[in-house]
Amino acid sequence: MIPAHYGRLLPAIILIANLLLGRHAQAQAVRPETMAAGLQNPWGLAFLPDGRFPA
Repeated sequence: MIPAHYGRLLPAIILIANLLLGRHAQAQAVRPETMAAGLQNPWGLAFLPDGRFPA
């Protein structure tokens, strides 16, 4: 049987293990690309086939 206080310690142990042993995210190059230029109103709305708006 696991003691009740382990329930509070386990998340902290997992967090510390992830910080110490986890791999760090690698930065990636970002290349912006213009898809369309000269738009008067550069936004839009999309609706589902039944007319509802996706949330």
